[in-house]
Amino acid sequence: MFGFTQSPTACCQTRAHSVYKSHFCGLSCRLRRDYGHSARFLVNRDSTFLSLIGSSLSNSPQANESSTCCNPLANPTPLLIDSDIQAYSAAVAVCGLSAKCQDDQQDHRYSRAWLAKSVLRATTPWQDKALSTLNSLGFPTQSTLTHLGQQSERETPLSSFQQAASPTAHAYQNIFQHLGTILCPKPPSELATIGFSLGQLVYLQDAHADYFKDLKRDHYNPLRYHPHSAFAQTVEQSLSTFQQALAALPTLRHRDVLDAIQLQTSAFHEELLQPPLPSSKRKKRKKKDSSQSTTCCDTCDCCCCADLLECSSCSKSNDTSSICELGDCCDGCDCCGNCSCCDGCSCCN
Repeated sequence: MFGFTQSPTACCQTRAHSVYKSHFCGLSCRLRRDYGHSARFLVNRDSTFLSLIGSSLSNSPQANESSTCCNPLANPTPLLIDSDIQAYSAAVAVCGLSAKCQDDQQDHRYSRAWLAKSVLRATTPWQDKALSTLNSLGFPTQSTLTHLGQQSERETPLSSFQQAASPTAHAYQNIFQHLGTILCPKPPSELATIGFSLGQLVYLQDAHADYFKDLKRDHYNPLRYHPHSAFAQTVEQSLSTFQQALAALPTLRHRDVLDAIQLQTSAFHEELLQPPLPSSKRKKRKKKDSSQSTTCCDTCDCCCCADLLECSSCSKSNDTSSICELGDCCDGCDCCGNCSCCDGCSCCN
């Protein structure tokens, strides 16, 4: 639902969290502004990562504006909303919904196929506007749609993991590569590599998570035809390529935020290196891992902290910040970096 990349798990008082929030919540506001109030639910981490990459490469810092996100009664905070980067990222998020629904229309379950068709019909104005935005920015729409349309023919028992993932990988490659053309005449070559490897990882993650569902319904899944050892090797190669390309990206700012995202993404997806588990066992294992975590907000995208109290470690007081409309997202972050962990909320959706 949220994508493959993860948010930085720094304490809510750090600069990394503030920068990530300005892009995540700013993207939510941009979706609402361009496509309507309901569209803000399409905000996700991969589109936010795309936005952050754009900001990190821009020759001039992107201007924030003081605004609220999900809670109109909260104190306004600096959010990145009005920029070509956010317009592009929002259009990509909308087209992602369209691609997902078109794929779900082929589902053998009538209820899911019917729901996908209904969502497509209801969001037709969004899709038309998003495609218009992408076309106005020179995005290779037809090439990307052609790649995605090849998915079914790529999924055969003889296809390798790389071959099965190639349509998604090429679509992501186009998305990240074109971001550079919006910012400069000669985009960094690393953008294409980041996009391609991320697209591979997105496909492989879905195959890993849906293995038992696909097995039960007799649907295609590359893990049915190849050993998990080969799958794990492909994941490791894709992660390594992603990490190396991101490290080599000639950023002008936000390097610490991108590095934190890379570290958390790699750590979060370590389970891909293990054979898939049934959903019941997977949830139990995830709950156990979560209880052992000592970092702040490692399972959510916090928009804000609750009222900050006096720090028990150093007796300093902190400024008061706004409260998320879905509850106290981080309750009790303090100036020493100690805080109680969020429990799976995402304030922007």
